[in-house]
Amino acid sequence: MISQTELRRKVVHILLGTILSILYMYGILTRGRFLALLGGVIFMFLLYMLWEIPGLHQFMLLVERDEDMKRFPGIGAIYFVVGFTIAAWLFPRDIALAAMLILAWADGA
Repeated sequence: MISQTELRRKVVHILLGTILSILYMYGILTRGRFLALLGGVIFMFLLYMLWEIPGLHQFMLLVERDEDMKRFPGIGAIYFVVGFTIAAWLFPRDIALAAMLILAWADGA
């Protein structure tokens, strides 16, 4: 049986991955913007390790695994954005989109 936290993680994974893919497909997110997003996500979670950012903290309590909350909160989100950024930089747009949607849906499932 899947826990409520894991179910929430999967839903967020699929929704966020789909949204990021659509934004990339329409050119709203570019390679450079993925790098900026990655830097922002890393900065946000490093800051979060020092100070529990109120809205983010409530969200993290809902979706983050207990062991990750103790070791490095947000590490999954960082890896997620790293995967999207690498796909955007390494592959042509159509292949990158396929890789992003596979990451979002297959890994989320």
